[in-house]
Amino acid sequence: MAEEKHTYIDDIVDAIFNNQNHRKIVLKEAERRILEETSKIFEKIFTVKSNASSDEWWKNELILNNSNKKEVIWFGGLNAKTVFNILGTTKIDKCKQLCSENYEVIATLIKELPFDFPKPRIELVWKGRKIVLSDVESIMLIHVLMVMAKTITGGIWSEIGKQAGEKFLKRLFKMLGITENMPSSPTGIWYKLNVREEGREKDAVIYYNNKRVLGIEIKILGAGNPEIVDEAISRLKEGDVFLVDSITELMKRKAEEKGIKVILLSTALRDLYELLKEKGIPTKINFQKKI
Repeated sequence: MAEEKHTYIDDIVDAIFNNQNHRKIVLKEAERRILEETSKIFEKIFTVKSNASSDEWWKNELILNNSNKKEVIWFGGLNAKTVFNILGTTKIDKCKQLCSENYEVIATLIKELPFDFPKPRIELVWKGRKIVLSDVESIMLIHVLMVMAKTITGGIWSEIGKQAGEKFLKRLFKMLGITENMPSSPTGIWYKLNVREEGREKDAVIYYNNKRVLGIEIKILGAGNPEIVDEAISRLKEGDVFLVDSITELMKRKAEEKGIKVILLSTALRDLYELLKEKGIPTKINFQKKI
């Protein structure tokens, strides 16, 4: 079996275990993706405008005749979440209609700007050739870059929450000598990821001698959006554990009032070891060895 390629997710998990600032890694990856998408957007605009036979090329070619739904939404100056909130769907034909209407609104507003409004005039140079965008096209491009960057930044945190959280748990449990999934003989300590209990899915549950010991939720989100913390806590039972990279004192007290133990990711190895030890559950960790 081929070895898995090391990714920025692995770098994030490494940083968390080493108590380093993983947000720098997130920022770097987000900026890399933003520049990558910016290049595609510039190339698309350059190609389409260079071959345009009408002043309506932006609406016609980038929105109405575009089969790439992500591009349709961005070139319409919107994001998928906004489209869904307005229409209740993101079907491409509906996206094209809404985005073309939004383009018209923005274009009309730009044309009605006062004479002394500072207007940008963007020039694109590619492969030795140059195009100059009009006032409307330049401001529309700024809109596109803003919604694109926001979409990518939001998406990357969601991606990290799922992928890095799972990798962190797997490595943490391995360090504690906890095996994945129930062994052939259901004795000893083991864990299972993404467990549904009472209609709610938990990130992980630890079992000992075939009995549930701990439910665990993990969030990698900084001090955190209170709504996200509330949602995570609502999945847990009294005595369960909430693993988080950072949390406000108010949200920590709120969790503890429900009987949920909050453990920071930076001290998760030692704290979870101590918690399991208090419950009389053996683990194999040796703190004298460097991990």
